[in-house]
Amino acid sequence: MIGEKSNSTEAIDINNLHQPEPLSKRVVRGGIWVFALRITTRGLGFIRTIILARLLAPEDFGLLGIATLSIAKLDCIGNSFFSPPPKPFPLKGEGRVGVVTRFAQGILW
Repeated sequence: MIGEKSNSTEAIDINNLHQPEPLSKRVVRGGIWVFALRITTRGLGFIRTIILARLLAPEDFGLLGIATLSIAKLDCIGNSFFSPPPKPFPLKGEGRVGVVTRFAQGILW
């Protein structure tokens, strides 16, 4: 009946409790989602470029390309100057610590 308390005590099976997924599985799943998002973003950008190429005159599309390239370069330069300070990382060999600037990190990674 509704509202009645059960006096029976049932044994809890420890093997049936919800076990969290291992970290490695969660990392792989997250990486797959990031990869899928990046591919989707690139694909939509490509489709947008094709649509703009069909709608705009060749001269206007060229100006749009120059403007897009200029904005991307300014963004790259701005990120190199206004980023957090460089992070030290261990160098191979003698246990020294080196510093990679944000500009070099952008090139390397």
